[in-house]
Amino acid sequence: MTDNKKYVSHKASTSSGSLHQEINERRLWIGNLDIRVTEYRLMKHLQSFGKLEKFDMLFHRTGPLAGQPRGYAFATYENKENAKRCMDKLNASKLGTRVIVVKYAHSMSKEEMEKSKVNLNIPVLIGVKNDQDKKEVINRMSKIQEIEAKLAMMERSKEDLADTLLKKTCGSFKS
Repeated sequence: MTDNKKYVSHKASTSSGSLHQEINERRLWIGNLDIRVTEYRLMKHLQSFGKLEKFDMLFHRTGPLAGQPRGYAFATYENKENAKRCMDKLNASKLGTRVIVVKYAHSMSKEEMEKSKVNLNIPVLIGVKNDQDKKEVINRMSKIQEIEAKLAMMERSKEDLADTLLKKTCGSFKS
């Protein structure tokens, strides 16, 4: 009977909004991504395991790598079976030139999300008067950077494809 009470009190303490993060069995973290893997390519690859509810590939917002992929993404499947199958098949597999890592993503509490925010001191924001305007400018800038990064990746992909076709064409003339 004592063991039963310990179990109940332990369960109550972990399920009662403590700081412990819970694992969402439908949401995956995909890491160690090659920077040449495009958002579209990764999403299509992940969709082969089931319907995605949400997909987010993250990009650098500031600094010398602004607009480039951060090397990881999040995917939420409609059901946990598809997420598990994806994790089992893709974890430690090669995508592009790297061996990727796929594991369950941890949910963050609101307090943790607020704590992790960095105060951005962007010169363009000097004339901005209130926080709402500041958020709109930052949001607009990050969207522009994401679009620029996608365009740059598409351009590199186009060049890679042209190089591959050229090599194949030149190889067929040599024979």
